[in-house]
Amino acid sequence: NGMVYESNSDGVWLKPLAKWQEPGHQVALARINNLPVEEVLAALAWAKATYNADGSTQYNHDIPDKWVEDKLYCSQLVWKIIDHAGVDVDSNDIWYLMWITTRLGPIGPDFALPAVLPDEVALSDHLQIYSSGVTK
Repeated sequence: NGMVYESNSDGVWLKPLAKWQEPGHQVALARINNLPVEEVLAALAWAKATYNADGSTQYNHDIPDKWVEDKLYCSQLVWKIIDHAGVDVDSNDIWYLMWITTRLGPIGPDFALPAVLPDEVALSDHLQIYSSGVTK
């Protein structure tokens, strides 16, 4: 319905898609493959009931702590919503771990395993990405 959940430094919000994100940020819009609309809507309703949509759930600045519930970073919020629908987009696949090692060096897997990073979500074969790029 033209709305999007997001987590920024001011917390978790439900905002109109037209006002989504700050200019200059890399973003993507995606849909979970083969998931009925009713299940998507149920997961979104769960997220709103669990994390609110008014900034009261704070931003999680501790990226390698994806299991915390009282604060969320952007890809962590996406992961939790999709996971609630029964789909895990945090693969920790060996190919992803090798890729993150090329980007971050030997600490890559130590950083990636307890986190759910945006590029890992984007690489998931469970999602169909409709749009990606830098916001204007």
